[in-house]
Amino acid sequence: MKIDTSVVRVLITAGVGIASLVGCQSSPDHQKTQREVAQQQWNQTRAGIMHSLALDQFKTGNFDKARRTVDEALTIDPQNIQLHILSARISIEQNRLDQADQQLKQALMLNPQNAEALYYSGIVAQRWQKFEEALAYYTRASEAQPIEPAYLLARAEMLAMLDRRPEALSALQDKLVYFEHSAVLRDAVGQLLMQEGQYVKAADLFRQASILAGDDLSIREHLATAQFFAGDYRSASETLSRLVDNPAYSERTDLLVMLGEAYLQNGQLLQSRQILLKATSLNPASTPAWIGLGKAALALNDFQRAESAIRRAISLSPENADTHLSMGYLRMKQGQYEQAVRSFQTASRLNPLDAVSLCLIGRVYELQGQHDEALAWYGKALRINPQEELALRLMATARIGD
Repeated sequence: MKIDTSVVRVLITAGVGIASLVGCQSSPDHQKTQREVAQQQWNQTRAGIMHSLALDQFKTGNFDKARRTVDEALTIDPQNIQLHILSARISIEQNRLDQADQQLKQALMLNPQNAEALYYSGIVAQRWQKFEEALAYYTRASEAQPIEPAYLLARAEMLAMLDRRPEALSALQDKLVYFEHSAVLRDAVGQLLMQEGQYVKAADLFRQASILAGDDLSIREHLATAQFFAGDYRSASETLSRLVDNPAYSERTDLLVMLGEAYLQNGQLLQSRQILLKATSLNPASTPAWIGLGKAALALNDFQRAESAIRRAISLSPENADTHLSMGYLRMKQGQYEQAVRSFQTASRLNPLDAVSLCLIGRVYELQGQHDEALAWYGKALRINPQEELALRLMATARIGD
């Protein structure tokens, strides 16, 4: 390890100067005490320099060098909390959690309220899957240093992992005004809102985060997803199209499928088919991409392409209810009602809690003029889901037979 010798000479000179000055004014016994104080100050200074060097080595991934530097510094100044914490961080990176735990305990013995030591103690506990213990450490760290968003975010993450999402959401929302320029905090709140199904509110938070961190593509992806699930397909398609124009996202099949569906919902049928053709070309094993392409082709009355795409989806995922639902819809549009009912029944068997397939069976009977039979199927759908919009709409418009 190399230390700037000019700095050392200045510090040694200063130390000698202090000792000489004290020697002129003190008794021999007192002089010895002052020399010890000067030596301690010098040790602390050297340890501080070595800490900076070790931190640079740590940040560049030179963990072995950082370890040697820290260990040497701790022999000089064993009371340095920052050295114990850095030593623990190195151990965490090297997955030596027992060693990290001991180093952090030493740091907390020196200062039980050190927020950084508490935070890394939480990380160790989390790695050991001691989630309640990790939460306690993160909470103490956040209370000790409330202006550090990383500690607050760690606490919220742990609350969410413990299935206490409302508490996590409340903890973060309470700090939104305080951290008014934090994109990370808004992104975290948005993700929690997504898990709660509050897509409109989530989209608003992601929009704010995107403005604060315009170069963060992951936040833009979260925004697009929230807009899509909120039913704001126009905004979702605009956000997604910009996102997939970026080389890092241009081959993300999941995003292309989402964009294709957004175009479809917007009535941009040709754009939908084009983007979904790209998705199936990039990932021929993607069932959602083939289902999406089948739906776009159906919307364009391109039955040949639709059938080819849906058959491909069924071959890839024969137990996927959506593939059979799509085939049933194709057969219904082709007027092949018996085959349509069989496909819808298969979809219902594979996903008994989905009322849509039952609605469509009813629709097939209605198209054949069997209105009472149709109403019976709509009723079955509503028994599964009393709020099923399609069943309610179809039942409201259905004709009652003689």
